[in-house]
Amino acid sequence: MGLLYLLWLTSISGMAQKCEYTLKGIVIDSIEQIPLNATQVEIVGSKQSAISAKNGSFVIDSVCGGLIELHVSHFNCEHIHLKIAVSSDTQITIYLKHQDQILPGFKLQTQKSNITPNHLSSRQLERQKGLSISGLMAEMSGVSLLQTGANISKPMVNGLHSSRVLIVNNGIRQEGQNWGAEHAPEIDAFLASDITLIKGAESLRYGADGIGGVILIQSPSIFKERSKTLSGEINTIGFTNGRAGLLSAYTGNKVSDKIPLYWRVQGTYKNSGNYAIPSDIIANTGSREYNYSLHLGYESGRLQSELFYSRFYTKIGLYPGIMTGNLNDLQTAMSSERPLIRSGFSRTINRPYQQVDHQLIKLKNEWHTKNKQSFELILSYQHNHREEYDVLRSATSYAGPVFDYYINTLMGDIIWQRYDFHKTHIKLGVFGMHQSNAYTGRFFIPGFYQNGLAQYAIMSRAGKKTGFELAVRNDIKVFDTYLWKGNIVNIHHRKYWGLSYLAQWYKQLTKYSKITVNQSYTWRPPASNELFSNGLHQALASIEIGDSTMQKEQSLNGSISYQFQKKQIQIETEVFAKHITGFINLVPGNSTLLTIRGAFPVFKYDQTNALIYGNNTQFFWQLNKAWGLKAKVQVMFGSDLKRQNYLNMMPPFNGKLSIHYEKKLHRFDIGGEWTGKQHRFNEGSDFLAPPPGYVILSGNWSYSVSIKGQTIKTSIGINNLLNTSYRSYLNRLRYFTDEQGRQITIRIIIPINKTIHHDKN
Repeated sequence: MGLLYLLWLTSISGMAQKCEYTLKGIVIDSIEQIPLNATQVEIVGSKQSAISAKNGSFVIDSVCGGLIELHVSHFNCEHIHLKIAVSSDTQITIYLKHQDQILPGFKLQTQKSNITPNHLSSRQLERQKGLSISGLMAEMSGVSLLQTGANISKPMVNGLHSSRVLIVNNGIRQEGQNWGAEHAPEIDAFLASDITLIKGAESLRYGADGIGGVILIQSPSIFKERSKTLSGEINTIGFTNGRAGLLSAYTGNKVSDKIPLYWRVQGTYKNSGNYAIPSDIIANTGSREYNYSLHLGYESGRLQSELFYSRFYTKIGLYPGIMTGNLNDLQTAMSSERPLIRSGFSRTINRPYQQVDHQLIKLKNEWHTKNKQSFELILSYQHNHREEYDVLRSATSYAGPVFDYYINTLMGDIIWQRYDFHKTHIKLGVFGMHQSNAYTGRFFIPGFYQNGLAQYAIMSRAGKKTGFELAVRNDIKVFDTYLWKGNIVNIHHRKYWGLSYLAQWYKQLTKYSKITVNQSYTWRPPASNELFSNGLHQALASIEIGDSTMQKEQSLNGSISYQFQKKQIQIETEVFAKHITGFINLVPGNSTLLTIRGAFPVFKYDQTNALIYGNNTQFFWQLNKAWGLKAKVQVMFGSDLKRQNYLNMMPPFNGKLSIHYEKKLHRFDIGGEWTGKQHRFNEGSDFLAPPPGYVILSGNWSYSVSIKGQTIKTSIGINNLLNTSYRSYLNRLRYFTDEQGRQITIRIIIPINKTIHHDKN
């Protein structure tokens, strides 16, 4: 049979040397099931190749008949080689990443990974729908949550947060009032189709100040919409704790095959009342959220254009028990095992509260040339408006916001890429930003202007067993800060300049194991709040004092990760270290201050040299076809090198263990999360010692049912199954109250897939 097949291929080759066939195809991300653009498909041994468009499609004309070999490559994906027999016009589908590569008559097997420490796929996000965007990020290895109560959280990556962790929303750096520990990212979690913690060279594209990391939040490609079909999804979610309800939906399509205009609209509404801890209901902790977005796309030949607009609005009640009238009341509130102010259930949001309105508009144009190049122009504008309302002390008190901040950001990015230049992918870019910050009401941080200009170069090369990535970035940042004293303004002019780099190398040690080495130098200037804050931070009920003499942070980073994957067992472990010169930290001042607004703890910004190091490990074991076991552990240490003691607010030892059963349309998960007590703590350096460790159990059951051709997904999840009372070291509200109690979540996901017209016969 093998000889006959060879003779058949030879005869085809002999008859088809006219090279008149067309090879068409589409490249699909096997995890997300979405098209992959900018993928190079090349016929080995010839000069014929194509770059996939935004919708994943590619075309190669004048293909000769016979057995041909394709080389398929995509930035940050494995290169693959595929062989197909061509005897007529041929159409193929190529799946990149973890799933099988399937072509007509051929099948190349690859292993599917159940460990994705730096990535959350759409399927993983689906099981956690209803969480905030930060809550979703916490599922990734090395990511913890810095919290203020149950409704406000932000990601902490290997012990670093706020200005040191860049969040990229739909390709744009998220810019807002992110200097506060209680300032959560203003992003609708339902816009995310996948979330990635970028650790390679691509992270420097978005900035040198991402010392902690860069988290990329991607929305589904607008170019996956199809004509003649209205697609989308409806999510309805209910929560028992806070009696919250959430509705989110999106829909869109392609106007027609003749009019390549794509559109999608999306919206989310959430209403929550006071949440409960195991012993009480916490007063004034309800929240509201209203979000919507519009996404348009147009493609013509090698040009793709996108216009995206989103608006995020939230109003969050703040527990009034953090506002005390005198020093004795403050000490009583901090030492009490139960919150001093308790209430029944209510949806009313009274003072104090905060509300945030964030708007983003993005215009992107991308053009692919015939000679393996592409050009991108990305322009964006963000408007962030934050208001914080204090408790009214008397009938004559000012009823408006005590803090009223506006920050406007204009950004532009020009990017040139060359695909497979001597098997190397090259990306060059220029980035510019103008930002203005203004405020009315009580002073906390001053108004300022920031201008930035950066240039960067990124290259990568992936071989069969080894590969590397290299990025270099040059930044210039200029700050003009306006400080008023009476009617006199003092302008502080600061200019920062610096180079940063990142190098990453990997080697396939064996068929089943791989090692990756990463080394980088990054830096960031001190933020306005770190330099000039001076007053009451109302939402945290604390006095914060900056230091105008602080210099920029400089971080030398290194990590080594090891991956092993063989049959049913998968392991990934990473050892990392960051030596940060001029590390800026907000530390308790070990004192309290009595003001006309009450008594508050004092925190000060301090600069030192720091060493942060640790290990993140994940393990997966497929016990049989249905059962799987998964575990992850984080061990992290932070040291103040100048004072020879510990850094405050470092995550204690923590981990998760879960087991799941999945068969056909059912999936059942049960697991536990444990967090130890933070023993690396300087006695007397905080208002309260770190709380004891704790264990939290959770579970989730999901089932898919088909009704009239529609697959409806349902799930029931339980968090804090045993209603355990505990306090988290990384929650600033731990001084006054416990964490949220038992939470039962019910999800119903209804897809939209409606034919809106048919072809005429």
